[in-house]
Amino acid sequence: MALPGNMGLAARPEDELTITATATGAYGQPIGYDGAIVANATTPIFGVLTAAAVSGKSTSVATQGICDCPAGGTIAIGDALAPNSTGRFVATTTSGDLVFGRALSAATVGQRVLLHIVRAGKI
Repeated sequence: MALPGNMGLAARPEDELTITATATGAYGQPIGYDGAIVANATTPIFGVLTAAAVSGKSTSVATQGICDCPAGGTIAIGDALAPNSTGRFVATTTSGDLVFGRALSAATVGQRVLLHIVRAGKI
């Protein structure tokens, strides 16, 4: 499943907001409300970077829709996704993890996964 054309991460422009980054981050990584890259499954996520982030600079973030994100493990279609310790998305079934999205594509480490932002809360 691919997004048509060159849409970037957010499915619609109104789904993108900006935040001042407090850390450097890569396209598709999760960013928290504090502007830092989220590198665990229990910190709330503001959105997903739609461009590389530079600390101290404003950056665009997808907060709804479908995102193209880095995979940090083996992912199947429909899996609940949360970030791992490197800020990549992995499948989770762990009690207490915050589910940020669901996988719309399968992926393995180093590949990209289409993530539908659902903010499902804790498992």
